[in-house]
Amino acid sequence: MGPAKRSNRDIVADVFRSWVNGDGYVASIFADDMTCEITGRSAVSGKYANTQQFLDEVLARSARFSSGDPFRPVN
Repeated sequence: MGPAKRSNRDIVADVFRSWVNGDGYVASIFADDMTCEITGRSAVSGKYANTQQFLDEVLARSARFSSGDPFRPVN
């Protein structure tokens, strides 16, 4: 028998844990052709055609976050 298949939940939990610890990043599990829509009235609300556009316009430091510590969840 081969190694047990990991659930999507476990994969995402591991990525977020690494992101919180500062040794990983959530975008590592994004597919290149991912699409995303953020609803609401924030500065980043809108539709994103692919991962690169989402990274550039939402997660890029210059788009929304301060230039201090790296952007990562804390809770």
